[in-house]
Formats: sequence, C-alpha cells, structure tokens
Amino acid sequence: MKISFSILLKPDASEALARDPVLGGGVLDLASVRLELDDDDPKFDRLLEVTRHTTGGFFTPYMTFTAAELAAAKFLQVDCRGKILNETSKDTDQNRHILKSAAFQHTPGRSLTIKLVDRIALTKITIAPNAIGCATDWMPEFVVPRAIADAFREEGLTGFETKPVVNGKADQQHADFFLLYSSSIMPDAERNVTTIDRREQREGWRALGVLTYDFSNGAEPCDFNRTAEDFGANHLPLWIVSQRVREVVTRRKFKGWAYRPVLEKGTPLHSEYTRMWSEAIERISVSPNNRL
Repeated sequence: MKISFSILLKPDASEALARDPVLGGGVLDLASVRLELDDDDPKFDRLLEVTRHTTGGFFTPYMTFTAAELAAAKFLQVDCRGKILNETSKDTDQNRHILKSAAFQHTPGRSLTIKLVDRIALTKITIAPNAIGCATDWMPEFVVPRAIADAFREEGLTGFETKPVVNGKADQQHADFFLLYSSSIMPDAERNVTTIDRREQREGWRALGVLTYDFSNGAEPCDFNRTAEDFGANHLPLWIVSQRVREVVTRRKFKGWAYRPVLEKGTPLHSEYTRMWSEAIERISVSPNNRL
C-alpha cells in the first residue's frame, strides 16, 4: 500500500525549490507542471520543509495496492479503465434532464443524497462485445453489451439490472447495449481522515484514498452495489462490487474496469491505512496554505 501525490506548486513555492541546494539543480523537474512524489520519498519531506513559508500548493493523492492487498478485499470500488462513450449535444441535454428528473434515494430509516439514473442517452456506441464502456465523461455509469449482461446473469451475480440506452438521434433503444443499474445501496461509509464533506464549498463528498465499511453487524451487500454517498459528482454514487465480480470479469476476459480495495474497519490493513494517512496529512499541513 502506497500513497503518492501529484503536486501543483504555486509560483513562489517553485522558486523556493529552485533555490534549494538539495532539490534544485535538476533533482526535481521544476519545469514540469506537476511533480510526482511518493509519500515515503525523502524528497517529499524536503519539499514540504522548503515550501512551508510560501503560498504552498495543491496535493492530489492517488494510491497503489499490491496484488495480495487487492485480492484480500471482500469488496472493491470499480473505476473506469475502458472506452469513454461520448455524447452528442442532444445526448447531453437528455442526460442532464434525466438526472435532474431523478428523485433522491430513500432507504429504511435514512434519506440519501444520491440519485440513480435508470436510462441514458447515447447516439453512438462503439465497444467490443467483451468490453464495458464508460457512459460519458461526467457520470460514474457503465454501458455493457448483451454478451456481458448475459454472462453476469449466467454466473448468478446479484444486485444488478439492465436499463435502456436510448439512441438520442433516433429516439429508440439500442438493442444490444444496456445501462448497468443497481438499487442495492451500501451502508454508510466510515468517516475518517480521508473522507471529506465538501458541502460547504460544493455538492458531495470526496474520498482522498479508499472507502472503509464496518461489516461487523453481519450484513452482506450484493455483488453489485452503489455507495450511499455521492462520492462521485452530480449526486451520482460510486460502484462497489464483490470480489466475485472481479473473478468473473477476469476469467471471462472482459475489459474496461480497474479496481481499488474497499477496507473493513478494524482489520490490520485498515489500521495501517489510517496511520499512513494521518501522518501524511499532518506533514502536508505543516503549511496552512497547502491544499488536498
């Protein structure tokens, strides 16, 4: 498990680095728009020290996990690593209307800030029969061809449905492509140093790292689920799938998804994750001008 940062420094911070006898002189590519450094790289701490009295910079985190850590997780967050299906202007208008018209979700005992779209408009779909498409560049939704939808059913995977993909130009449904849909909502994600409520600034939550859940009550989510929080954008939740989904996708050689582990509260990996992030945030906060 590793935390890395893509760092965009403000001009005076870059100038301070250029003057530094350790990091100046070509040690870091200061001509680059962003610097890429791992949390455990000594140059990272030196950068924080040299820039602590400047106007700082923006630190965009990303994480990498070992194959063993990924395989040990019961559930995984799905990320798009496939083809992005582009909209026409008419498609965009329709999809914005679909989203605006969708109701906020309610589950027993709680009202949620998420919406689920049960159809999507895409005039043109060009993906292979074994590929999962990313439905637009602004929605965390996926389009699957008939062969993949059938395979998910044949494998007995739970929690998913298929919904229409409409040809915005012809105003008819695509016969062999479907919007992947799930009404199975995860429990509330655990709040920790890496889950940030940004509602005072804009809509939604932000997850710096990965999501954590408490499964100690014995509740078992489906194979396909959506988060109860809008960690995505536009009130749209993220996708959480079981390890079984990853196994099916891998075995059947489907493509288009990448995965990051979902952590379980109280496990050694979760404890190490919390320690690493707490220390990283404390170090970055040496300058109040730095932003995550």
